[in-house]
Amino acid sequence: MSELNKNKLIASDMEGTLLFSEKASFLTYQKACKKLNLTIKFEEFFPLYGKDYRQILKTLLPDVTEENIQKIRELYKEQQSEHYSEIRINLPVKELLESLKNTHHTALVTNASKANTYGMLDYFSLTSLFDLIITREDVENPKPDPEGYLKAMKTFKVDPTSTLILEDSKGGYEAARATGSQILFVGNVRFE
Repeated sequence: MSELNKNKLIASDMEGTLLFSEKASFLTYQKACKKLNLTIKFEEFFPLYGKDYRQILKTLLPDVTEENIQKIRELYKEQQSEHYSEIRINLPVKELLESLKNTHHTALVTNASKANTYGMLDYFSLTSLFDLIITREDVENPKPDPEGYLKAMKTFKVDPTSTLILEDSKGGYEAARATGSQILFVGNVRFE
């Protein structure tokens, strides 16, 4: 089916939905924190996974300075690809996207940075799975705001009743729900 004949959209989150990257993310944060003599634990990190890095660091390290938050973030960016081998693909989601790509527009909507998003997608040869990729830098208001999903629908001129959103988190659910689209929960659903 040609792009012009597609009138439906399937939009997916990335981390926790298409890719299980919590271990890789934790190991990267842990290594960055260690360079500043700070310690974090996986059991405290996991419930925060998928949230904004500032929220993660301020929760895990209540006394952390803004300067150290920025240092950790820069170290994280420099080191993130070192742990890509710890990421697992959610094969049922990948297969669903592959099976619908010929009849649906496909979009990835993530709160991850552009560099991290393309780094992970390229590592697993998944970039071509999507007609559109929307990252943190592409929106003014990240999830739980629906802006990213609404932007995808607008790009393809698809209404919410013709859109299926794949999500795994509370913030993602809130964003998807605000669009009026259908929602399919996948992955390790974590609601606080």
